[in-house]
Amino acid sequence: MFGYILYSDLIIASIYGEKNEYQQALYYVSCYENHEWIIENDLEAELTKSQFREWATANRYLFEIMAGRIEILDDYVDYLSTKENEILRGLFKLIKAALNYNMNMDHVLERFKTTISSFMITHEKVGSYTNQIIDDQFVNFLADVADYYLNSDRIRVGIQFILDSLAISARINNDACMVRGFCTFDSIRHLATNEELHKYTTLLKEVRKER
Repeated sequence: MFGYILYSDLIIASIYGEKNEYQQALYYVSCYENHEWIIENDLEAELTKSQFREWATANRYLFEIMAGRIEILDDYVDYLSTKENEILRGLFKLIKAALNYNMNMDHVLERFKTTISSFMITHEKVGSYTNQIIDDQFVNFLADVADYYLNSDRIRVGIQFILDSLAISARINNDACMVRGFCTFDSIRHLATNEELHKYTTLLKEVRKER
């Protein structure tokens, strides 16, 4: 029974996190992290408590970074590297923090580049999220990474991520991210090489053909 109470706190924390109200989110993290009031102590109860402590550790890192504590970035990345099924979920949030706080994420993207590349090919299920949710988040992540590189004038890398985001967006019918990608590319079209322009126009033709 106590698991339902802890889970409700986890959900509330997630809601506050999505609303960018990170101090409230952290308060509810502390609620499902604190088990002093729980009287059950059998094996099943202890396994449940352990799971919530694990979620609390991961989410505390994320919410604190999203709130601006960028000094703990490397600690979180080290932690994340031990949780294979949570790497992408963590990266989705970290790139947004990087854009918000002008964080340097080069070493993080380099460290997990194999994970990112592998997901582009395989689209494996990650954690408890469904494939469609992860795909939608992933194409927005690629668009965020594109913005990250474009903001630091690394145009070639940025354009490649735009094209990757557009290609997968078209495949999974994510119209919102396609519009985002088209708008971003059009804003820097004058900086694109002939090869990049060809890839872009090919994608555009494919999308029009399918609509």
